[in-house]
Amino acid sequence: MRYIDQAMQARRGLQALCERLQQPSLASLEASAHDLNAAVLSLHNLEASLKSHGVPQVSSPALAAELTAIRREIAKAQALVSAAGDFFEGWGRLMSNSEDANSYYTPQGKSGPVLAAEGGKLVLHG
Repeated sequence: MRYIDQAMQARRGLQALCERLQQPSLASLEASAHDLNAAVLSLHNLEASLKSHGVPQVSSPALAAELTAIRREIAKAQALVSAAGDFFEGWGRLMSNSEDANSYYTPQGKSGPVLAAEGGKLVLHG
C-alpha cells in the first residue's frame, strides 16, 4: 500500500499543477513551481522505494492504475506548460514597444504607428 500512497501523492501534485496552469497568470505560474517540485519529489521517492525493495515490475492493479493516471497527468501538465509559455510569449510581444511588434498599441495604451497595406490602401486599427 505504501507504493500506492506515494503514487497518489505524486498524481495529486500533478493535478494541482494542472489546475493552476489552466488559468495562466504570473502568480499561478510562480505558484505552480511548488506543485511541480512536490510532484517530482514524490515520483523520486516512489522510484527509490520500488528500487530499494527490488520490485522489478508493477504487480498491483491499483498501483498500475495510479501509474497510468500519472502518465496522463504528466502529458496534460506538459501541454499546459507549453500553452502557458506560448501565452506569455504572446503577451510579451503585445506589451513590447518595438516596431516589429504585432500590436498597434503601446504599453501605455496609446495607438501605435499606422501601417500601410498592399496596393497603397491605408488600414487603420483602433
